[in-house]
Amino acid sequence: MADGPRLYRPRARELPASNASVTASLNADQARAATFGDGPLLVIAGAGTGKTRTLIHRVAALVERGVAPERILLLTFTRRAAGEMLSRAERLVG
Repeated sequence: MADGPRLYRPRARELPASNASVTASLNADQARAATFGDGPLLVIAGAGTGKTRTLIHRVAALVERGVAPERILLLTFTRRAAGEMLSRAERLVG
């Protein structure tokens, strides 16, 4: 384990030019969660219901509203799941 906190420097990002809404591919409940305010949100649902997809689209919606990506915290239980969420978020947001 590292001796101190791991700091990540923000990278310059180019957002993809997209006219489609970030919630176009979500169902109504997922879209409501993805666009719910600017504050913290806890998503609890069963296996295979699209929690990760909803959270990734929430990240995209927050970035679209002007929230800096380095100010967004996503939590999960495993490193593998965390890597998957980061990978999906980078593909969606740019």
